[in-house]
Amino acid sequence: MAAWLRQRQEICSNKHTQSKAKHGASVFYEHLPVDIIVDSGNKLKCLIFH
Repeated sequence: MAAWLRQRQEICSNKHTQSKAKHGASVFYEHLPVDIIVDSGNKLKCLIFH
């Protein structure tokens, strides 16, 4: 698995981020804006814009 993908999964596993993700919110993780996407399988995905 690519390191950048693993990084995003670790961010998605953050419970505070997960609770906001259920509402489709954009959150900040370590000063980076993170868009939360929940796919059809209810798996969390993150897109980080640097």
